[in-house]
Amino acid sequence: MAARSTTAINKGTIMNQITRWASAFMSAFFILVCNVPSLGAAPQTQLSPYIPGFTVTTFANIPYARGVIFDTAGNLLTLNPHTGTVYSIEPNGQVHIAADLPDVTAGYAGPGFDPISGNIYVSSYLNQSGNQILKITPNGEVSVFASGIPAPTSMTTDGIGNLYVASYACPASIYKVTPDGQVSTFATGLCRADGPIFDKNGKLFACDRNSNKVMLAPPEGGAVTTFASGFDIPTGLTFDKQGNLLVTNSNNGTISIVDAQGISKIFGTGFTNPMALTFDKVGQLFIADLGAGKIFKATPLDPTPPTATQLMINNGALTTTSTTVQLKVAATNKDGSQSGLTM
Repeated sequence: MAARSTTAINKGTIMNQITRWASAFMSAFFILVCNVPSLGAAPQTQLSPYIPGFTVTTFANIPYARGVIFDTAGNLLTLNPHTGTVYSIEPNGQVHIAADLPDVTAGYAGPGFDPISGNIYVSSYLNQSGNQILKITPNGEVSVFASGIPAPTSMTTDGIGNLYVASYACPASIYKVTPDGQVSTFATGLCRADGPIFDKNGKLFACDRNSNKVMLAPPEGGAVTTFASGFDIPTGLTFDKQGNLLVTNSNNGTISIVDAQGISKIFGTGFTNPMALTFDKVGQLFIADLGAGKIFKATPLDPTPPTATQLMINNGALTTTSTTVQLKVAATNKDGSQSGLTM
């Protein structure tokens, strides 16, 4: 067998290295200059998420998890934006594929869910299938629901069948899409919009990733105003039962909490790239961490301290039960009789 030329090997090695450098440069250039949302870096080592008053655990491993929303059956919906795979996760953590979308080069965001129709919605913002909203019916049929929204990203619904879609363009708007797919502009004055959500009073909030603010739209639509500022690439919003707004800071791996006056503070730390979050009906918080490739579940700690005041001793077994203010000690004697003391 003829020996390979060392010179040829070295040239090939150098050319391969140059090709890899060029590819990396063009990918970074495309994300930074071409005005499209980054799909995120590869999953990294997790930094031990921490939220005071909650126990944080891994709920499911989902590569590049982008969004989280519950369907009417209590299943959590999320999305891998690279592959176009939509996942449905049961309350016990079992993961199922709800849909595999076509054109994996499209770049996907979402998902959204309409509780009236049961449809899942996903936005497509790149290449051949760009600037479209796709509809996935309960039986898995995929079709184009709406088009013409520049760089559509995340979305929400208003409870009566209308879809509200954020645009990653700059300047950007929030677009309203009716149940029959008609598109109109609802809110203006944003740049790199993301994470729209309604509060219980019907007010629409959205992230402005360019200015690191959360914006508020008028009830009738129109130009947005600043509700809160000082975030670090905010991408996802949700409200707790007290009406506080939670915000994912996708760049520094934290979650902020904002009160009704727009005053914010850090609520959770140790995430990688938290992109979206939502509560379930019992107050558990679910966070999609794109960089970690996980869905985290934050379960509230029991705020009620133990109230056991009864001590029972029976044949060497020690048990406690919750009662009022009496302390009872009871024992079984060798002859079978009972002895006790009440204090």
